[in-house]
Amino acid sequence: MSCDPLTAVTSTGETIRACPPHLRKSQADHNLISSAFLIEFGQTRIILGGDVEKEAWQDVLDDEPVSDLSAHAVKVPHHGSRNGYCPALWNRFAAGLKPVAVLTPYTPKLLPEKIALDHIRPFARAIHSAAVLQHAPTSFPTTTNPRLVRIRSTLATRAKARRLDSTRAGGYCHLIFDDQGHYRLRHQGDAGQIA
Repeated sequence: MSCDPLTAVTSTGETIRACPPHLRKSQADHNLISSAFLIEFGQTRIILGGDVEKEAWQDVLDDEPVSDLSAHAVKVPHHGSRNGYCPALWNRFAAGLKPVAVLTPYTPKLLPEKIALDHIRPFARAIHSAAVLQHAPTSFPTTTNPRLVRIRSTLATRAKARRLDSTRAGGYCHLIFDDQGHYRLRHQGDAGQIA
């Protein structure tokens, strides 16, 4: 939990803070309280990874009652950072069939990281990004697929043409699932498949 401290000065000169010091933004780690969700609709399973980090995912894997994490889609945790997964996590997401992975880049921190994308790729049917990656050419896992090479070139050109920052939304990936795990996908704006 965190909050912006609201400071007031009384008529006697005493300073009153409405937010305790241990909850101030500069001292809080928001990711420690992030949540992930498993959504089930009929046979469809979707995991929203939030900003959950490596240690928390390991706790999930070690939890006996949580035996089935297989999914049709995964919102990639922690914007695709190397700290957004632990060993065996994506194996569990891909148990049965490979899920589609969707990520939201965080350009101020140059996320996603190539190492994370390279880790996810073998376990995902495809990886989609909700926005142009400003650092796209070095972030993508390697491929020889001509279609993906063209898409990446287009995304890289768009990224160079204008600066994307955290205050501007680039697009979105719209997935519509039925209750059997089948889906339709549409990209809007700068969103696209990156692997």
